[in-house]
Amino acid sequence: MQEAKAKESERAQAEFTAGTVTFHEAREIQGKAKLPCKDFVVINLVPVHVDDLDDYIAAMSGKVINPPPPPQHQLPSPGQTTVTPVDETIPDIPDENTPPTKPKPPVKPAKAQDDIVEVVPYDAISRDKYRELLRLKR
Repeated sequence: MQEAKAKESERAQAEFTAGTVTFHEAREIQGKAKLPCKDFVVINLVPVHVDDLDDYIAAMSGKVINPPPPPQHQLPSPGQTTVTPVDETIPDIPDENTPPTKPKPPVKPAKAQDDIVEVVPYDAISRDKYRELLRLKR
């Protein structure tokens, strides 16, 4: 019984994905309740409401062309531009884009906490040499 339901559910999903059944039809095949939304079908990964299907097909076939409206002019027409003078005596408010007035002094390197006498790779040092370095450090 469950195997048959699983098979029907897979078939409904495959048909819905292929665009051969609507969303509500696929839910009905799966034995699920109808949802309170407009029914739609998926065409080339685009969900299209069933009510708009004829318009969508006509638009996709090139029979109907709905060009977008032209953009509104964002700049005023010539002669309507007002130039406001800027008072150059007022200093700019500095922000992150304002270059610094004088360069910052260079940062001094931090002092080491321990004075290391000799830096030797770990695998190139003998046990005796290591102990000797430890004694010198104390």
